[in-house]
Amino acid sequence: MKKMKKMKKMKKKTNKKMNNTEKICCAAIKRIEELRAENEKLKEKANEFARKTIELADDLIKSERQLEQHRWIPVSERLPEDEILIDVVIEISLVSGKKCHRRICDVLRAEKGVYPPSCNIIFWKYVNWKPIILPKGE
Repeated sequence: MKKMKKMKKMKKKTNKKMNNTEKICCAAIKRIEELRAENEKLKEKANEFARKTIELADDLIKSERQLEQHRWIPVSERLPEDEILIDVVIEISLVSGKKCHRRICDVLRAEKGVYPPSCNIIFWKYVNWKPIILPKGE
């Protein structure tokens, strides 16, 4: 009889242990599923971030190209190609010894005869230029 009671007690303990083990396993399985779902969400966010990063890099490259097209180019770096529209900046030396810079939208206006003698210009030179980029269709 005592043996039976001992056996029943052991069985209860074993059942309790099994119940605890089952609970731990179920909790672990549930947590693994939660982590997998969270991992999928993070993968989607990472992919979206990568797509946006690539788009921004493409936009940056386009912006740099446009900036390069519209920057003032020193004549010491290179001269413009023939027969393209350009803006120029000239440096003017005055009789007083002062120097000033002027932007000219039409290179033909930069001829020496454009400035009257009252301007006291003794020398001028081209300093910078940039192409005039017209909107498409014009």
